[in-house]
Amino acid sequence: MTIGFILFHRGIGDYCVAFKALYLMKHIYGARIVVFGNKAVCNLLEYASYIDQCEDIGELNQKSVECINSYHCDCAILVQARSKSIKALESSNIKKVITPLKLRSLISPKCRTSIWLFLRHRMISMTDVMCELARYINPKLYDKHIAEIKIPAKLISTAPKHKKAISEFLTTNCPNREFVIINPFSVSAFSSLSLEGFLELIERFEKRFSKYVPLVITYPAVHTQFMQNLKDSKRSFSSLVVFENNDDLLYLVEMVDCAKCVISPSTGVIHIASCLHIPTIGLFSKRDIVHWGTLDKCYVEIPKPLSTINKQEEEIIIEETLRVFGECCAK
Repeated sequence: MTIGFILFHRGIGDYCVAFKALYLMKHIYGARIVVFGNKAVCNLLEYASYIDQCEDIGELNQKSVECINSYHCDCAILVQARSKSIKALESSNIKKVITPLKLRSLISPKCRTSIWLFLRHRMISMTDVMCELARYINPKLYDKHIAEIKIPAKLISTAPKHKKAISEFLTTNCPNREFVIINPFSVSAFSSLSLEGFLELIERFEKRFSKYVPLVITYPAVHTQFMQNLKDSKRSFSSLVVFENNDDLLYLVEMVDCAKCVISPSTGVIHIASCLHIPTIGLFSKRDIVHWGTLDKCYVEIPKPLSTINKQEEEIIIEETLRVFGECCAK
């Protein structure tokens, strides 16, 4: 049996919440698992033992459908059930396509969808959504074996080169000290602190928890601007470390795996931490707590979108974040 999992045009967090479902499908159905995604998801799954192949298809078009057809999938899960994606797969040789409920999926003879999932979608996490899609392949078999499956602590693996590079960086920049990742970057989260709010958080963190090194991970699109913002802020950080990652996400994964804790809005870094069983403090909206919940479910709720939050409200969030860290992580 070959199961395809079509996951593209999404963020890193969207990939991470799918990894548990991929693991369950591999071990419950004993199937060949083929992921059709993009460069980023293939990067994250490069050393995963619970998939057999990851194809960078970029987007669904005639060329990518030809790639999908070469695997002769018995069924496939289409995570993002857009009409044009369903239409493209109707010409494929996949026998059955499982999707979230959309109008197009109801009228497509190739698609199957879970009514239970439609009714519960707004009340469960995206990780549970992915698992329910996996369950729908064969509910009886899934329910029979689900209790037997133990999810590993690490759902993302790195290579020796990643471990070596991060070890050398930490030996130089954080010798004999634990570090906490504080992530100010988010593309998709509407609720977060402003950059100035994060810099204030880092400055207070240094003063209250001098045992730990605050570490910010940048990437090419934000590094130069962030370093300029640090300079312009005229703040005197005593121990802040900045790690500039490249396009290889597995260096980011390895760094997260070495951290004491990750403090972040709802974005890829914090979901990577959940995949690695690293403690987290999520700066989340109420909606994100439901849909994008972390493994340890430790949050500071942000009541408003970033665009409407004021300085006084940021002050409350900063202090609450420090309090939660002191109670839950600084041990």
